[in-house]
Amino acid sequence: MISTSAAQEGCPGGSRWPAARTGTGGPAESIRIGVDTIQQWLVAQRLGYAIPMTLTQDPPAAADPLTLDQQVCFAVVVAARSVVAIYRPILEPMGLTHPQYLVMLALWQQAPLSVKRLSELLQLDPGTLSPLLKRLEAADLIVRRRNAADERHLAVELTDRGRALRDEALLVPPAVIDRLGLPIEELQALHASLSRVIEATQTTPNHQEADR
Repeated sequence: MISTSAAQEGCPGGSRWPAARTGTGGPAESIRIGVDTIQQWLVAQRLGYAIPMTLTQDPPAAADPLTLDQQVCFAVVVAARSVVAIYRPILEPMGLTHPQYLVMLALWQQAPLSVKRLSELLQLDPGTLSPLLKRLEAADLIVRRRNAADERHLAVELTDRGRALRDEALLVPPAVIDRLGLPIEELQALHASLSRVIEATQTTPNHQEADR
């Protein structure tokens, strides 16, 4: 039989067995006490090793900053392209493309507008806006006239047909929302977030330099 002191000296890692309790109930009780003592020691060893093993685990690897699906620019571009694709079949019966629809929205809100002011509202340079106005004028939706107050500037006005088209356009927003399948509250929150992004980008030095 191995003595208690010998067992303590033989514990791995230099740890020692807990002292055995002294029993008075004969061999059966001595065996039970010995088993209990070993179980206590095993629990103590597990607890003792658990903390160091946790502390020595490697920290999680840092996220790759160039992962495609983590890029804000990628999410914005794909979302914009996907949303415009939803508008396309809705606007086709009205004879409008999405860029033309945006021009009409601005004019329905506050026509007549100078070409310069319309360019500012849509955040389009005149070279991009001019072809849109030509097509809308050819479709008899708008007309461009010299501003009576300043003939150097053109004023963009709606025709009767252009004003009448607004009634059809009232069906566009609910149709888009229905196809997206998102709660209106979520879309409103998204609009607010994107508006803040637009505002933030317009205050950057690079954007200000590009406007000069």
